[in-house]
Amino acid sequence: IRDRGYSVVELTLRNNRAALEGFLNRFNASMQDSTLHLVSFRLDAYASPEGTAAANDRLSENRAKRLAEYICSRTGLSESDLTIEGHGIDWEQLEEKTAASDVPYKEEVLDVLRNTPEWIYDDDNRIIDGRKHRLGMLRGGVPYNYLSEHIFPLLRRSCITLSYTCLLYTSDAADD
Repeated sequence: IRDRGYSVVELTLRNNRAALEGFLNRFNASMQDSTLHLVSFRLDAYASPEGTAAANDRLSENRAKRLAEYICSRTGLSESDLTIEGHGIDWEQLEEKTAASDVPYKEEVLDVLRNTPEWIYDDDNRIIDGRKHRLGMLRGGVPYNYLSEHIFPLLRRSCITLSYTCLLYTSDAADD
């Protein structure tokens, strides 16, 4: 997937070309293996926190759809063979990658990620604050700027999960 705000499958970004070609080669080979039966093909896509929640939901859905189109055009699958889902902001990966990073004020960032709800509502059910806002305001935006440069690009991603059954052959030969 391309950079921030895009849902185009961009083969020149990072290692996309090698990863997709490797996946397609392995997948197409597995489809020729008579002992394997594809049970499910799931495609999940995510976004980074920049932008609105609605835009990130739409963006992650579009990323999943574009990747599905790309894969279907290079395999014998149709989109109806795939389960496709966009998840919006990948908060779980943000926390995991933050914990493994050198982000300034890491413990404070992790506290916000772990203990601040995505949305905070007032008594009239209006959004008055939330996780992204608190991250942006933390320490004058220093940690947010680090995350934006070093971690957010890693959250703009798609994942493929395949499930197979394997047929095992046994001999029915009787003992002599």
